[in-house]
Amino acid sequence: MANTMYTFTNQFISNEKNYEFLKTAMMGPNAMRVAEELASYLDINKNMRILDLGIAWWKDLWSEAEGIEIADIGEMNCCKQAWDEWLACPNPYAVSDMKMMEAEGGKYFNLIRLIAKVI
Repeated sequence: MANTMYTFTNQFISNEKNYEFLKTAMMGPNAMRVAEELASYLDINKNMRILDLGIAWWKDLWSEAEGIEIADIGEMNCCKQAWDEWLACPNPYAVSDMKMMEAEGGKYFNLIRLIAKVI
């Protein structure tokens, strides 16, 4: 996909302070690109929000929990199959997710696995 699609994101990160902010927030420009691309396909109103929490965010969050030690964290390989199976069922929520998943195109969503042990 051409980089010109992300007009707002590219403009925002062209400022070094903005780019450093995104890197510090552990989201990088990806969260903005996801929001910008999804917004171009979906009817998103001003009261809606798009949230992208990557592996680093979950790891940092769970690292603060007392009494556990993270043994493993990463993306799960079953994401595509799980979504395909969900979207194939007649559940009304699955049917309503179809437009969102078509817009996403397999580029952003994932399932995160986190394995921790009690210490």
